[in-house]
Amino acid sequence: MDWSTLWVSVASGVLISMLSAVGGVLWSSARQARKRVGERDERQRERDTAIEEGVRALLFDKLSRMHRVYVTQQRPCPLDVKERAEQIYLAYHTLGGNGIGTHMRDEIISAHRGPTPPPLPPRPGAATGLDDDVDGETLIP
Repeated sequence: MDWSTLWVSVASGVLISMLSAVGGVLWSSARQARKRVGERDERQRERDTAIEEGVRALLFDKLSRMHRVYVTQQRPCPLDVKERAEQIYLAYHTLGGNGIGTHMRDEIISAHRGPTPPPLPPRPGAATGLDDDVDGETLIP
């Protein structure tokens, strides 16, 4: 065996070892990256679930308050309130809510229809009318 054949054999062995090492490092890095992405996706799913549950609870609370005012207290229920109740219910139902929310929505829609009241003037200290609930309770202090 001459020197050139020996050098080719040694160089081939070294090159194969280096490529194997680089491949192993790349494979390990790819596995770690996939694991991190999977963990991040799981955290995002948990966060999305919590947000959906929170929004569903807020929508249910809004339906409940409307039900208390227009069904339990038997105040006249204007058409725009019924339309808003329907919109709230559709969002609530899309997020997986049903049962009692459906019953409350049905009763709000069936409630005695009264005239649309004129808009109330803003309360002192309130930035907008968006922080008031249907029964006048302040949702945002």
